[in-house]
Amino acid sequence: MLQRAIDAGIPFAWVTADEAYGKVKHTRFWLEERGVAYVLATKVNDTVITAQGGESRVDALVAVQPHQRWKRLSGGTGARGERIYDWARVPIWYAWENGFGHWCWPGAPSITRARSPTTSATARSPPD
Repeated sequence: MLQRAIDAGIPFAWVTADEAYGKVKHTRFWLEERGVAYVLATKVNDTVITAQGGESRVDALVAVQPHQRWKRLSGGTGARGERIYDWARVPIWYAWENGFGHWCWPGAPSITRARSPTTSATARSPPD
């Protein structure tokens, strides 16, 4: 479906997907090969290349983040009232290229991975 959209020249800025697609590494590689920005949910035991070039499980990377990195933000109003989550933006992937960066966004209820332009809102830390 995405390849057909690209071939047809249909404009889009991002691809988003839940864990069913986000946990499939070749999906991320396919998007990156085509220069497509994405935000994909992933498994807590997924592994990532860190900003230092090593490899780490996502949950282990999240566990060592300092308290100051976390921001409490609203996820909007749900059926049971406002949804408040703690979020952190963790740079991953040592080789940022062509104005794109890679991040892991841990926060309830899931962990997401993002590849986005470094000038986008995703690239900036959440507000204090």
